[in-house]
Amino acid sequence: RTNYTTIFLTTSLINRYWKTFYFSFSIVRTFFLKADFVVVGGSYFVPNAVLAMIVSRFKGAQVAFFGEALYPTPSSIKRAFKRIALLPLTLSCHSLIAVGQKSKASFRSYGFTKPIIIIPYNINIDLFDKAKIDAAKTAELKQKYKSHDEIILLTSGALIARKAIDVLITAFQSIPPETIERTKLLILGNGALKNTLQDMVLPDYKDKIIFLGFQTKNIIPHYFAIADIFIFPSRYDGWGVVTNEAIAADLPIIASNQVSSANDWVMPGQNGFLFDKDDYATLALKIAELINNNELRQAMSRYNSIFKKQTHSTYYANLLLNWFQSEM
Repeated sequence: RTNYTTIFLTTSLINRYWKTFYFSFSIVRTFFLKADFVVVGGSYFVPNAVLAMIVSRFKGAQVAFFGEALYPTPSSIKRAFKRIALLPLTLSCHSLIAVGQKSKASFRSYGFTKPIIIIPYNINIDLFDKAKIDAAKTAELKQKYKSHDEIILLTSGALIARKAIDVLITAFQSIPPETIERTKLLILGNGALKNTLQDMVLPDYKDKIIFLGFQTKNIIPHYFAIADIFIFPSRYDGWGVVTNEAIAADLPIIASNQVSSANDWVMPGQNGFLFDKDDYATLALKIAELINNNELRQAMSRYNSIFKKQTHSTYYANLLLNWFQSEM
């Protein structure tokens, strides 16, 4: 039997005024806890994480850091400074819990040679099971957006530059009109660029590109349930949980190759496609290919209906528990 405690730190007065300085005086109470194994999450360079790693190692605990991929740094000078900033992690941690293959590779590139296990962000896939969500709500959305058997393209994320919804809109509007005659693009999410993105929509596409705004977590699975294709055009994502959600909903996925979850879980031609970030022309071609090929969409859907079991939170909970026990 394994007992564990999750510690959430309170916001300090400093952090209220200096948003990027993540320090909480409540970190001190963790120094008095006895633990055999400590997992530290967050950014590797913030004071809370650094203190937790050093103190836990000093007290004799096994220490692991849980993190996303290190952001790419082309400058040799910046890479040198990053190596120095990583020293508390490198010296204090016995192992690393990486959020995907990209995370593992990035830490290896900075000289982390100790054991690494991959535990990506994960979800309860049952929340997106069409048989387990409210059928009446799904039928309501289907009647509203798919009453004439339209093909529904779905994307989900904050309306900010990094998410590249502008690339998706440009791609969609560049597809021949006859191809998307019976297609709609639904955009879930809100953000600072909402008005700018809405202004990008050409008059002939106003009824095809629909901004849904913010939706609550209990409603989101219903939009996935009526969708036929999920598109994730992000310019960068350390993971991207919406990929998990799309797989859980058995959807084919078209994603940027800068999305870590897509790099790990989208097998081109089997359950989706990848494209180079900002390459709207290739994105348009892949969208058109799936719109025109119902048999391929169905095959990709079947693939994800099986593969999703390997993305379930229960699967990774068991994997992590077995790893803890082997490390201790």
